[in-house]
Amino acid sequence: MRAWEQRLVGQRISLKEFIQTESIKQRPFILDWIARQREANDDSLYWWMTDLAGRNNMSNRFFDDIFQIAALKFWVNENLSSQKEILILCEDSYLLQAAKTNLIPFVSVRTQPGWQMGLLIETAYYFLRGGACLVRQIHRFWRHRNAARSSRPANLEPPQGQVYLIHQCLDDKALAQDGQLACRYFTVLPKWLESQGKLVYRLPWLFNIALPLDKVYQRLRESSCFVPDDWVTWKDYIGALWDGFKTTLAIRHSIDYKSFNLKALVIRERLKQLATGFSVSQFFLYKPALKRWGDGLTSLVSISHYESMQPERVQPYCCRTAVKFDSKCIGYYHSLVTSDYLAYHTPKGEAKSQVFPDAIITNGDLARSLLIKQGLDSEKVQSGPALRQHFTPTVSDDNRKYLGVLLSLDLQAVTETLDKLYAHLDWISDHKIPVILKPHPMMRKEVILTQMAWTDLPQRWEWCDGEMTDLLTKARCCITMATASIFDVLLSGCIALPLDRELSTPWNYADLLETEFPILKSVSSEHLCQRLEKIFVTSSQGYQEEFMKIREKLLAGLNPVSGETLSVFL
Repeated sequence: MRAWEQRLVGQRISLKEFIQTESIKQRPFILDWIARQREANDDSLYWWMTDLAGRNNMSNRFFDDIFQIAALKFWVNENLSSQKEILILCEDSYLLQAAKTNLIPFVSVRTQPGWQMGLLIETAYYFLRGGACLVRQIHRFWRHRNAARSSRPANLEPPQGQVYLIHQCLDDKALAQDGQLACRYFTVLPKWLESQGKLVYRLPWLFNIALPLDKVYQRLRESSCFVPDDWVTWKDYIGALWDGFKTTLAIRHSIDYKSFNLKALVIRERLKQLATGFSVSQFFLYKPALKRWGDGLTSLVSISHYESMQPERVQPYCCRTAVKFDSKCIGYYHSLVTSDYLAYHTPKGEAKSQVFPDAIITNGDLARSLLIKQGLDSEKVQSGPALRQHFTPTVSDDNRKYLGVLLSLDLQAVTETLDKLYAHLDWISDHKIPVILKPHPMMRKEVILTQMAWTDLPQRWEWCDGEMTDLLTKARCCITMATASIFDVLLSGCIALPLDRELSTPWNYADLLETEFPILKSVSSEHLCQRLEKIFVTSSQGYQEEFMKIREKLLAGLNPVSGETLSVFL
């Protein structure tokens, strides 16, 4: 967008406000369309293993494209009489085709000659990506199978009786820690269940691993892990790859959308699923592995994330369709999330699906009321412990000199945050405000620097290599965009400054509180300096008092970790 602004004359037309309006207006239509897709697939696991089924609009552009086209239609209708001609730039040829199809009934549309060639090139690109994904997944299976076999016990003994199986997302940092494996989502839960006399196994979901695999699997053996590769055959690997391919066929472009024509976007989504579908094959392996591993069980309590993502689908499906033992599947809602996140808006009938957890445990009453408001049955949702939240004591304002920047796992949000902050570099430098950046734990600094075309950070900017608490003791204010870490900021008594987004919904995670506390509304780039001036120069005390009230509100709505709150998992 910045590059095109520099190349073209005239002023860019911002659709930001219309996108926000349309995101709310289109939401029931999207949920209805997703529900009809599920019904057309007879609630199959192949459908649920698509990115589309999870409605993860943080990582999937499909939903933002719907909002953008709807916003564009609205703007065109409102400005037909006053605007002679506009130029529309589309990120790919499928989006161009969708915009053209939906604008033709209202206006004359001219396109660049030969744009259809872009469709052919992009289609070929998706097929090539699919082939590359298949090769990578076969190579991954081979590497992980060999690494697992090198440390596999001579005699595999399946567990007996009742077992608690916790699905842990593990990265290098988690694997490098001493003692029993713990992840940043379930933290002390496995250890506490063991202290209650429960037999606990960990199902490892290895994410962004750079450590040698033989050492990784040796570490897993030390922590009572259920390793799927121990319990599968070569036929299971081939079957998992075939299942990954079949997810592509689950997306139906014949199902109409209420507001406008989505066919081009759906075809692109199907091609994207072809390009990435083999990567979910690793989770399809859970099905045969769990069946053999659980042969001696009388009951299983399966605990996973509740994020409406592919890694959490197979366990409940398998428990209900392929095993003999009794089971209970629990989904844990670990962080408060913006209402912009479509995955937590539940379409009618979805909670009865074979992949849906039997119970959802949240991190407190705020989250429970939010999920019920967004469509979940109140009987499904229980209030539990805030395992992931840092309940840090407040620090004297005199010790807080830094401007903190908490970066998202969404690379587009990272880019937009740093772009908007860098635009005010002169003001920040003139006021001698040091800046400290905290990357998401699962994103490498090199990726961020490459994305920004920087060789190093600007002067007086630095990385935070320590824990979140280290940053929060130094920062007077923290800028956020599309990250749940804003709640760590608020709970520490630090001032949060959520930035607005230009091309999508705001993704302000604290929007559930902004009606009561308007100070939490997203700030545009144009007003960023004005807000920083108040926080660091003119009105620091007033802001500090308001954010202490927000902290008290959050403390009342989040449950600290205790034996009482943990007992809901029993």
